[in-house]
Amino acid sequence: MMKSTILLLLFMAASTQAFENLRDDQNLKFLLWENNKESLARDHQRGLGGGLEYQIAQDFCQKIIPLFIEEISCHELYNEIAKGMQEWTKVQPAITFTKLDNSILTVEHPQNLEYLNYDQSELGLIKAKDVYPISTSLSTHGAEIDFHTIDSWDDVIQDIAFFAYADLIWGNKEVVDLLGQKRQSANLLSADIFFNTDPKICYFKQGTQLSLLSIPSRCKKVLRFSFVVTHEVGHTLGLDHISENKTVMGRASDREPIYHITQVDEYHLKRLYPSTLQDIAIRNSYEDEFMEDDEPDYMFYRD
Repeated sequence: MMKSTILLLLFMAASTQAFENLRDDQNLKFLLWENNKESLARDHQRGLGGGLEYQIAQDFCQKIIPLFIEEISCHELYNEIAKGMQEWTKVQPAITFTKLDNSILTVEHPQNLEYLNYDQSELGLIKAKDVYPISTSLSTHGAEIDFHTIDSWDDVIQDIAFFAYADLIWGNKEVVDLLGQKRQSANLLSADIFFNTDPKICYFKQGTQLSLLSIPSRCKKVLRFSFVVTHEVGHTLGLDHISENKTVMGRASDREPIYHITQVDEYHLKRLYPSTLQDIAIRNSYEDEFMEDDEPDYMFYRD
């Protein structure tokens, strides 16, 4: 594991006992939210439907507000989260996000510490090689996307190596996409996003010019908060890091942040979620430019 390499996030994956393992390399599947009409709040089902439902941990504001260089209220912080998510809606209007009522609490699902191997070349989409059983029912996993904080990390990462990371749950199920077509894909079921509360991390609000701020000496890394949300939500949609750095989903996006979704980011999202024939045409027209001839061998390993 490249402990010294600065990564914006780490992936971890788990699934339920109800789904088969994906162990055949020829059966690697992209991760995709299903376009069902149910709602977690109403029917304990997850999917795009009327919008991916999300919830924010009760102590999120308390933990994250002190990391901001500027003054920010909890209401404003929630708006920053919404702004970060809406960047993907601008690209693909069929993907929307709905905050759940506070009566539905966030739940952290078990982490199995299976990291994607970032040494491999990549296509920009996460692929499932295995699904691992967890004992808790999916209905107890809070919202489809839960926002949490994490106060400390173990020896896996020795330094201040991330702002946030996404932890995904998927199952082995053929998914119905936005066009109503069945796709050979691993069904995304839930996602947790964890924000690091290390005080050396600092944030500023969307619309603020960083050059006009007085940056405290404690700040070793500074990013626009909504950008981190956009990047991590990109992962919860099934997008991997991509080789082009100057993109929202680029490998070095925390060191060279691009605060708008680029054509390359849009291309990868619409590969997963085409909702019109034009989306498919765009995907096909970019195929030669952005896709490699041979798909990479995505691997999982333990540290």
